[in-house]
Amino acid sequence: MFAFASSLGQTFFISLFVPFLAADLGRTETTLAAVYGLATVAAAVLLPWIGRLVDWVDLLRLGGVVVAGMVAAGLAFSQARGLPVLVAALILLRLCGQGLMPHIALSGVARYVARRRAKALAVAGLGHAVGEGLLPLTVVFALGLWDWRVVFAGASLVIGGVLAPVALWAVRGRRRLRRPARPSGRGGEREGRPLLRDPCFWALAPALLAAPFIITGLVFHQGLIARGLALPPALFAAGFVGFAVVQAPAALIAGAAIDRYGSRAVLLVHLLPLAGGVALLAAWPQPWAPLAFLLLAGVTNAWGGLLRTTLATDLAGISRVGAARSQIAALMVVSTAAGPTLVGLVLGSARARGSPRSRSALWRS
Repeated sequence: MFAFASSLGQTFFISLFVPFLAADLGRTETTLAAVYGLATVAAAVLLPWIGRLVDWVDLLRLGGVVVAGMVAAGLAFSQARGLPVLVAALILLRLCGQGLMPHIALSGVARYVARRRAKALAVAGLGHAVGEGLLPLTVVFALGLWDWRVVFAGASLVIGGVLAPVALWAVRGRRRLRRPARPSGRGGEREGRPLLRDPCFWALAPALLAAPFIITGLVFHQGLIARGLALPPALFAAGFVGFAVVQAPAALIAGAAIDRYGSRAVLLVHLLPLAGGVALLAAWPQPWAPLAFLLLAGVTNAWGGLLRTTLATDLAGISRVGAARSQIAALMVVSTAAGPTLVGLVLGSARARGSPRSRSALWRS
């Protein structure tokens, strides 16, 4: 429920209101995209400092503060009439919704469940998939009846003011989930060194951060790629349905595999579906290729999301899982910010050559 409630601060939800916000503020959607990107980076900078409180503070109290902040941010966003209020609302909305709420949910599950932890994390993460599947259609229907400001304010009160508090109420008696973890030396748990000081983490980091870098970079430039391969851009838009649907079963499969073989074994293979999807798109630019690419990218994306929590637990230990997860999340934001820029430079050099054949050849290379 907490993972589902975090949808209020996720990109897929906020983006539904951007055209209406741009019209009200008299700004272009490009300007709002830049503001949104800066707000996301600001929230990512704050996340490691606030996210480590998961290791020190009762999750029931911390969760209550985060939910209150998200509701306040949602109401401020719905009433924003200028950029200063909008920027402040977006930073708080992204920090609480996109950052801290799923961070609290998954960190709590990670330290509460010792046996079959990865499968439990996969089940908890299904809240994201339900939100992505249910809320866009609900919002589109509501926008046909009411003003966008009313819809966003109502969603803030229902999601943040009802569902999230019910989730907090449901865990009030789970003291082991709520309280900060302490090294026990039992149950096979180990307490590692701080994550960013662990050479093992930096050896694994390129594989862990590659998927968000590649997926974000290619998806951001889907229009340019489609033109270079002489494919309709609408094929990519249709493929995102498959991208969302495939992630729930993929996460459950990955959870069982991690529990059986370990996080590092799954890390070694989790990029293979993405590599296969990119190869199919590059070698066979047929109408089915974008769907195949996004289906396989969705598998890797689901596996990577699970690995970020299980590896944080394995490397840093239960007592530091909050700090470790928030640090990985911040590094992931940096990788997603770099992806569109670097991929754009490569594809831009192809566009400068002038001919469609050279663009296609460079993309395939």
